[in-house]
Amino acid sequence: MGKTTITSFFAAAVAASFALAGCGSEYTIVNRSSVRPSSSSQIAARGLVGEAPAVTEHLAQAYEVYTAQITLLKQRRNKVRARERGLRGAVIGTLTAGSAAAVMVGATAEGTEEDRIQGASFVAMGTIAVALGLSHVRGEQEDPIIPDMKARQLQKDFERMLDRVKELEAEGAASTGDPLLDASRKKTMNSEISTVIEAFITEATAINIKG
Repeated sequence: MGKTTITSFFAAAVAASFALAGCGSEYTIVNRSSVRPSSSSQIAARGLVGEAPAVTEHLAQAYEVYTAQITLLKQRRNKVRARERGLRGAVIGTLTAGSAAAVMVGATAEGTEEDRIQGASFVAMGTIAVALGLSHVRGEQEDPIIPDMKARQLQKDFERMLDRVKELEAEGAASTGDPLLDASRKKTMNSEISTVIEAFITEATAINIKG
Protein backbone atom coordinates (compact mmCIF):
# COMPACT_ATOMS: atom_id res chain seq x y z
CA MET A 1 0.00 0.00 0.00
CA GLY A 2 1.63 3.24 -1.16
CA LYS A 3 1.67 6.50 0.75
CA THR A 4 -0.62 8.16 -1.81
CA THR A 5 -3.24 5.44 -1.38
CA ILE A 6 -3.00 5.59 2.39
CA THR A 7 -3.26 9.38 2.34
CA SER A 8 -6.36 9.28 0.15
CA PHE A 9 -7.96 6.64 2.32
CA PHE A 10 -7.48 8.50 5.59
CA ALA A 11 -8.48 11.83 4.07
CA ALA A 12 -11.74 10.32 2.86
CA ALA A 13 -12.33 8.65 6.22
CA VAL A 14 -11.79 11.89 8.13
CA ALA A 15 -14.06 13.82 5.76
CA ALA A 16 -16.76 11.18 6.11
CA SER A 17 -16.54 11.24 9.89
CA PHE A 18 -17.00 15.00 10.04
CA ALA A 19 -19.85 14.81 7.53
CA LEU A 20 -21.68 12.70 10.09
CA ALA A 21 -21.79 15.75 12.34
CA GLY A 22 -24.57 17.10 10.17
CA CYS A 23 -26.73 14.01 10.58
CA GLY A 24 -29.99 14.71 12.30
CA SER A 25 -29.65 18.49 11.99
CA GLU A 26 -33.03 18.80 10.32
CA TYR A 27 -36.13 19.19 12.46
CA THR A 28 -39.43 17.37 12.37
CA ILE A 29 -42.46 19.49 13.23
CA VAL A 30 -45.94 18.09 13.65
CA ASN A 31 -48.23 19.78 11.16
CA ARG A 32 -51.41 20.44 13.06
CA SER A 33 -53.49 20.71 9.91
CA SER A 34 -52.54 17.14 8.97
CA VAL A 35 -53.57 15.71 12.35
CA ARG A 36 -57.06 14.25 12.15
CA PRO A 37 -58.76 12.91 15.29
CA SER A 38 -59.32 9.16 15.11
CA SER A 39 -62.54 7.48 16.22
CA SER A 40 -60.83 6.14 19.36
CA SER A 41 -59.63 9.64 20.28
CA GLN A 42 -63.13 11.01 19.81
CA ILE A 43 -64.61 8.27 22.00
CA ALA A 44 -62.06 9.02 24.73
CA ALA A 45 -62.83 12.74 24.47
CA ARG A 46 -66.56 12.16 24.80
CA GLY A 47 -65.88 10.13 27.91
CA LEU A 48 -64.32 13.23 29.46
CA VAL A 49 -66.45 16.12 28.25
CA GLY A 50 -69.70 14.56 27.09
CA GLU A 51 -71.25 15.16 23.72
CA ALA A 52 -70.35 18.82 23.06
CA PRO A 53 -69.15 18.41 19.42
CA ALA A 54 -66.74 21.34 19.27
CA VAL A 55 -65.08 20.47 22.59
CA THR A 56 -64.80 16.72 21.95
CA GLU A 57 -63.31 17.34 18.51
CA HIS A 58 -60.82 19.74 20.00
CA LEU A 59 -59.81 17.37 22.78
CA ALA A 60 -59.54 14.48 20.32
CA GLN A 61 -57.14 16.54 18.25
CA ALA A 62 -55.07 17.20 21.37
CA TYR A 63 -54.86 13.41 21.89
CA GLU A 64 -53.59 12.96 18.33
CA VAL A 65 -51.00 15.75 18.61
CA TYR A 66 -49.79 14.34 21.92
CA THR A 67 -49.49 10.83 20.49
CA ALA A 68 -47.64 12.06 17.40
CA GLN A 69 -45.14 14.09 19.42
CA ILE A 70 -44.50 11.33 21.95
CA THR A 71 -43.87 8.88 19.12
CA LEU A 72 -41.42 11.25 17.41
CA LEU A 73 -39.57 11.91 20.67
CA LYS A 74 -39.18 8.19 21.35
CA GLN A 75 -37.96 7.62 17.80
CA ARG A 76 -35.46 10.45 18.21
CA ARG A 77 -34.21 9.03 21.50
CA ASN A 78 -33.69 5.59 19.94
CA LYS A 79 -31.97 7.11 16.91
CA VAL A 80 -29.57 9.13 19.05
CA ARG A 81 -28.73 6.13 21.18
CA ALA A 82 -28.09 3.97 18.11
CA ARG A 83 -25.89 6.64 16.54
CA GLU A 84 -23.91 7.03 19.75
CA ARG A 85 -23.33 3.28 19.91
CA GLY A 86 -22.33 3.24 16.25
CA LEU A 87 -19.82 6.06 16.65
CA ARG A 88 -18.36 4.51 19.79
CA GLY A 89 -17.94 1.23 17.92
CA ALA A 90 -16.42 3.07 14.96
CA VAL A 91 -13.78 4.67 17.20
CA ILE A 92 -12.85 1.31 18.69
CA GLY A 93 -12.89 -0.37 15.28
CA THR A 94 -10.71 2.37 13.75
CA LEU A 95 -8.12 2.09 16.50
CA THR A 96 -8.08 -1.71 16.28
CA ALA A 97 -7.84 -1.81 12.49
CA GLY A 98 -5.30 1.01 12.38
CA SER A 99 -3.09 -0.67 14.94
CA ALA A 100 -3.15 -3.92 12.99
CA ALA A 101 -2.44 -2.07 9.73
CA ALA A 102 0.49 -0.22 11.28
CA VAL A 103 2.01 -3.51 12.49
CA MET A 104 1.55 -5.09 9.05
CA VAL A 105 3.11 -2.14 7.27
CA GLY A 106 6.02 -2.10 9.67
CA ALA A 107 6.60 -5.82 9.27
CA THR A 108 5.78 -6.61 5.64
CA ALA A 109 5.86 -3.42 3.56
CA GLU A 110 8.32 -3.11 0.72
CA GLY A 111 11.40 -0.97 1.04
CA THR A 112 14.03 -0.45 3.68
CA GLU A 113 13.46 -0.73 7.39
CA GLU A 114 13.33 3.04 7.60
CA ASP A 115 10.64 3.13 4.90
CA ARG A 116 8.59 0.54 6.79
CA ILE A 117 8.89 2.47 10.03
CA GLN A 118 7.82 5.67 8.28
CA GLY A 119 4.89 3.87 6.67
CA ALA A 120 3.81 2.38 9.99
CA SER A 121 4.08 5.79 11.66
CA PHE A 122 2.00 7.34 8.91
CA VAL A 123 -0.71 4.71 9.33
CA ALA A 124 -0.67 5.22 13.10
CA MET A 125 -1.05 9.00 12.73
CA GLY A 126 -3.83 8.55 10.22
CA THR A 127 -5.62 6.16 12.55
CA ILE A 128 -5.39 8.64 15.40
CA ALA A 129 -6.71 11.42 13.13
CA VAL A 130 -9.74 9.37 12.10
CA ALA A 131 -10.40 8.24 15.69
CA LEU A 132 -10.22 11.85 16.89
CA GLY A 133 -12.57 12.91 14.10
CA LEU A 134 -15.09 10.26 15.06
CA SER A 135 -14.76 11.18 18.73
CA HIS A 136 -15.42 14.80 17.87
CA VAL A 137 -18.54 13.85 15.91
CA ARG A 138 -19.69 11.67 18.79
CA GLY A 139 -19.23 14.56 21.21
CA GLU A 140 -21.35 16.83 18.99
CA GLN A 141 -24.33 14.48 19.01
CA GLU A 142 -27.47 15.27 20.97
CA ASP A 143 -27.62 13.71 24.42
CA PRO A 144 -30.30 10.96 24.51
CA ILE A 145 -31.57 12.44 27.75
CA ILE A 146 -32.85 15.54 25.91
CA PRO A 147 -35.67 13.84 23.95
CA ASP A 148 -36.44 11.80 27.09
CA MET A 149 -36.83 14.99 29.13
CA LYS A 150 -39.02 16.54 26.44
CA ALA A 151 -41.22 13.43 26.38
CA ARG A 152 -41.64 13.46 30.16
CA GLN A 153 -42.49 17.15 30.16
CA LEU A 154 -44.99 16.66 27.34
CA GLN A 155 -46.65 13.85 29.27
CA LYS A 156 -46.92 16.03 32.39
CA ASP A 157 -48.40 18.88 30.35
CA PHE A 158 -50.92 16.52 28.79
CA GLU A 159 -51.98 15.09 32.14
CA ARG A 160 -52.25 18.58 33.61
CA MET A 161 -54.41 19.66 30.68
CA LEU A 162 -56.71 16.66 31.16
CA ASP A 163 -57.06 17.37 34.89
CA ARG A 164 -58.01 20.97 34.17
CA VAL A 165 -60.52 19.90 31.52
CA LYS A 166 -62.15 17.53 34.00
CA GLU A 167 -62.36 20.27 36.62
CA LEU A 168 -63.99 22.69 34.21
CA GLU A 169 -66.36 20.01 32.95
CA ALA A 170 -67.45 19.27 36.52
CA GLU A 171 -68.03 22.97 37.17
CA GLY A 172 -70.09 23.29 34.01
CA ALA A 173 -72.18 20.22 34.90
CA ALA A 174 -73.12 21.52 38.36
CA SER A 175 -76.73 22.66 38.47
CA THR A 176 -77.92 25.88 40.09
CA GLY A 177 -81.60 25.16 39.51
CA ASP A 178 -81.84 27.97 36.97
CA PRO A 179 -81.86 26.52 33.41
CA LEU A 180 -80.76 29.79 31.81
CA LEU A 181 -77.92 30.29 34.27
CA ASP A 182 -76.87 26.65 33.92
CA ALA A 183 -76.81 26.95 30.13
CA SER A 184 -74.75 30.15 30.39
CA ARG A 185 -72.28 28.56 32.82
CA LYS A 186 -72.01 25.48 30.60
CA LYS A 187 -71.21 27.67 27.60
CA THR A 188 -68.59 29.58 29.58
CA MET A 189 -66.98 26.37 30.84
CA ASN A 190 -66.87 24.92 27.32
CA SER A 191 -65.13 28.09 26.14
CA GLU A 192 -62.56 27.80 28.94
CA ILE A 193 -62.05 24.11 28.18
CA SER A 194 -61.32 24.93 24.54
CA THR A 195 -58.84 27.60 25.66
CA VAL A 196 -57.01 25.09 27.88
CA ILE A 197 -56.92 22.50 25.10
CA GLU A 198 -55.73 25.02 22.53
CA ALA A 199 -52.92 26.16 24.85
CA PHE A 200 -51.72 22.57 25.16
CA ILE A 201 -51.84 21.96 21.39
CA THR A 202 -49.90 25.17 20.75
CA GLU A 203 -47.18 24.20 23.23
CA ALA A 204 -47.03 20.61 21.98
CA THR A 205 -46.69 21.56 18.32
CA ALA A 206 -43.98 24.08 19.22
CA ILE A 207 -41.63 21.23 20.15
CA ASN A 208 -39.04 20.92 17.38
CA ILE A 209 -37.75 17.38 17.19
CA LYS A 210 -34.51 16.65 15.38
CA GLY A 211 -34.83 14.05 12.65
